[in-house]
Amino acid sequence: MSVTRFTFCKLVQYIQKLDFNGVSGHIKFRGGPSRFSTINIVQWYNESQHIVGSFNPNVTHNRAEINGGNLTLYEPLIKWYTENGAVPEDGTLPPPTCALEGLARAFNVTCQTAAIILNIFLVAVLLIIVVVVVFYMKRKYALKVEKTKNYMRSLGIPFDMHNTSDLDKWEIRRECVVINRKLGEGAFGTVYGGEVSVDNNGTWTAAAVKTLKVGSTTEEKLDFLSEAEAMKRFDHKNIVKLLGVCTKEEPVYTIMEFMLYGDLKTYLLARRHLVKSDIEESEEVSPKRLTNMSLDVARGLSYLAEMKFVHRDIASRNCLVNAQRSVKIGDFGMTRAMFDNDYYKFTRRGMLPVRWMSPESLALGVFTPSSDIWSFGVLLYEIITFGNFPFQGKSNAQVLELVKDGQTLDIPKGTKPQLVGLMKSCWKRESKERPTACQIVEFLANNPRLLSPCLDVPISSVQIGDSDQLELSRKDLKVSPSKSANGSTFQAPNTVFDDRPDPDSIPLEVCCVKEPLLGQGRASSSNLLSRLGVGSKRESEDDDEYLEQNVPDAQDNTNV
Repeated sequence: MSVTRFTFCKLVQYIQKLDFNGVSGHIKFRGGPSRFSTINIVQWYNESQHIVGSFNPNVTHNRAEINGGNLTLYEPLIKWYTENGAVPEDGTLPPPTCALEGLARAFNVTCQTAAIILNIFLVAVLLIIVVVVVFYMKRKYALKVEKTKNYMRSLGIPFDMHNTSDLDKWEIRRECVVINRKLGEGAFGTVYGGEVSVDNNGTWTAAAVKTLKVGSTTEEKLDFLSEAEAMKRFDHKNIVKLLGVCTKEEPVYTIMEFMLYGDLKTYLLARRHLVKSDIEESEEVSPKRLTNMSLDVARGLSYLAEMKFVHRDIASRNCLVNAQRSVKIGDFGMTRAMFDNDYYKFTRRGMLPVRWMSPESLALGVFTPSSDIWSFGVLLYEIITFGNFPFQGKSNAQVLELVKDGQTLDIPKGTKPQLVGLMKSCWKRESKERPTACQIVEFLANNPRLLSPCLDVPISSVQIGDSDQLELSRKDLKVSPSKSANGSTFQAPNTVFDDRPDPDSIPLEVCCVKEPLLGQGRASSSNLLSRLGVGSKRESEDDDEYLEQNVPDAQDNTNV
């Protein structure tokens, strides 16, 4: 069948006139072969989609254009993203609330400006806190440094931030120290015997090694190292020599020369049985040996006074005997420098050897070379009695009051008059009236057999225990004047504790020889004897015979 053009045009016109709702939607052709079907509205919610409405376009004109239409929404099917799922009023979320509403209202500004103001305020407060903390820490550090400075000064350690590593010069590598035996227990730790290679040249030297307990406090370390700090300054044949220290790791070591026979007290106690015996070893207890020992200590004291140090603990337990039986002063834990003063003032709590202390030290806490001379007098008593305990039978508190009241040790019977005078002069109430260590050196050098054994005390009464110290604090040191037996009083330190020689009582020819030899001329000793109140009669060569003579009133010295 053939279709003519006329027929085709009629068919197109017919189709364009169609207007009906079909299966797929409204069908209507206008102006061309276009078709506009229904548009479905789909919502995606909770990972699924569903139809919530439709749009039917309205095509009523001859042209193929949509001119409106019908929109149908199925509201129950629509899911809203509001808090309660309700239909929003205008389709937008509510504005956010202002957290700084009160601040914004107070300054009459917006919320954003109020936040800026708050941030500026917080930064300012933070800066103020930082400044206060820095100032507080700086102040606290300054107080700590000052406290450490005062504490180190009380220990005799000069505080200098530029020389804090001065002990580094004495540092010895730990592998250069060999410990092979235990010698005893000290106040801070164990004392060992061993060997040390100081110069790293393969030469090993016998040494005593003091150790500090692991975990000790800073104050304990300062106390421990104060001994090395003092010893490093000394170089004298009658002062125990410091060999080095090990401070880089714990335990801390202080290494010093080894003294074969130990302390003088033990040495004397072990040889009491040799007194008045005929065996060959009795030479160890001869008057010459005892005098040499006291002379060694006096030389060491003279050197300490020259170096402006005060030992504060001169006693037989702190004097050590080497292989040649020379005596050296040791244990410098209580030694203090006098710096620019002529005395050292005790200002803190501590254990003090009251039986060896002078009245001014007990009453005022003042230590001078003259107070060491008082202790030297007690040491002479220990030597001639071969380790007898001073003030035997009395408690430390009783000794404290006795010495403050002007009493001294009872000198044993049979003591030579010259030695009695020397001991009494060491125990003069006024410190300036005591002889200096230099004068004692000269006197002992010119009297080489002055000290002799005086064992009038039974051996059973010799005390070996550690009851020779009493803990004292500043409140125990009375600053008020204390009357002595002869009516003298304690005065200010710049008068009583002046150790300069009195030109009216000391002859000009009495000079200090650092190491006078035994057997020198005796011209100066006679002058010193006259000052001590003892006759200048030449010492008899036969000491045993001289000791058998009666010495009247030699023991009555309680009121000196």
